[in-house]
Amino acid sequence: MDFEHWLALFATCVALAVSPGPSSTYALSTSIRYGHRAGVRAVIGSATGFASLIFIALVGLTALVATLPWFILGLKIAGAIYLLWLAVSLWRHAKFHNEPATGINQWHNTKKQASTLVRGFLIAFSNPKVVLFWLAFIPSILLVEQLDAWDIVIVIATFALVEAIAELLLVWLGARAQRYLQKHMALIDRLSAVIFTIFAMILLTT
Repeated sequence: MDFEHWLALFATCVALAVSPGPSSTYALSTSIRYGHRAGVRAVIGSATGFASLIFIALVGLTALVATLPWFILGLKIAGAIYLLWLAVSLWRHAKFHNEPATGINQWHNTKKQASTLVRGFLIAFSNPKVVLFWLAFIPSILLVEQLDAWDIVIVIATFALVEAIAELLLVWLGARAQRYLQKHMALIDRLSAVIFTIFAMILLTT
């Protein structure tokens, strides 16, 4: 892969990273609720999920979709169900904010740390729109069939790093505003629930 093609790839990754999505919403709300360390774990999970999706797309998802046309539909339904489950969980969780929860008194729990990372991964991995975008757009800037192992590593690393940097910026903003926004966590949880529901509907109707 030459520099010109990598630059086109980089621009594509930036465009995807700065567009609103469930992963960025989760990273931001997590950093507001639990602080920057929790937000970073959500980003690590998200970047890993996206990297896994792109790897699958690059090594033969096109053939799988052609052979099993219901696969993407099934992935969409599974992703929408997961987002709706998160939305319901957040809406119900909003009722338990009578006492502000700080990152210090909640984020010590090891189980919560693992849960945040796994949720970040699942939100990213259950988003087939990323795969569909790559299947439709990447062939216009790269000859996928000519990519060697090192090229695939570069493609995945470029997207994962760009996505992580964009989400880390949101985490930083959320953590900075944590002191001012935590007293409004019930409202933030409900807004996040509405956003996840909207993304789920978009996933099912596109």
